[in-house]
Amino acid sequence: MSVRTVMPMMPTIMMVAMGLILISSILMAIWVYKDAKAHGENGLLWLVIVIVVPNALGLVLYLLLVKREEKKICPTCGSYNPLNSSHCGQCGGSLDQAQRVEAPGNKLWVVALVFLALAIVLIVGSLAFMAQQDGAYGLVSQINSLV
Repeated sequence: MSVRTVMPMMPTIMMVAMGLILISSILMAIWVYKDAKAHGENGLLWLVIVIVVPNALGLVLYLLLVKREEKKICPTCGSYNPLNSSHCGQCGGSLDQAQRVEAPGNKLWVVALVFLALAIVLIVGSLAFMAQQDGAYGLVSQINSLV
C-alpha cells in the first residue's frame, strides 16, 4: 500500500485513535466514581478530580489515596462503613450485627485500558508507517505539503 493511498486515511485513523482515548477516559471516570462510592468515599468529588486534573494525575491520586480495606455493611441501609465504626454514617443505624466484607470491585477499568491500548497502537502504527516512507513521499515532504 503506497503513501498516496494511505495518506487520505490518516485523519480518519487519528480521529479513531482520539475517539478511543476519549472513550477510555470516560470509562475510567465512571470506574473511579463507582469504586469510590463502593469504598465509602465521595464518588462525585473523585470524579471531578479525575476529570479536572490533567495527564491522568487525578487517577494516580485516586489510586494512591483511597484505602482498599474491609468494610462493614449496614444491616439497615446496606451502605459500606469503616471497620472501626459503631454506627452507620448514612442512616445512623447500629453496626453491631454488621457483616464484614471487602468492598465490591468493578472491572470497567480493564475495558478502559483496552481502549487506551488500541489507541496507542493505532497512533504508533500510523507514525511508524509514515516514518518508513522514503524520498519525496516521506514524512517531512508530507508535512510540508500540508502547510
